[in-house]
Amino acid sequence: MHVRICPRCNSPNVEMEKLAFALGDRKWRCKSCSFESVLFPEITVKNLNELKKLRVKEIIKSKKSAKKK
Repeated sequence: MHVRICPRCNSPNVEMEKLAFALGDRKWRCKSCSFESVLFPEITVKNLNELKKLRVKEIIKSKKSAKKK
């Protein structure tokens, strides 16, 4: 199974713009960060779970480095 993700925030909370679809365009919008584009990559659910794990690790790492400063 594949899901679309936002290229900016990696969120799978993506929808096709209704007005753009009605006009024959395939414009996507991220509900999390409001990024809009015609290109939103698709990845497998397994890869999405791995991406989430990496993102959590990055957040923890950035919080630790912020505390040291």
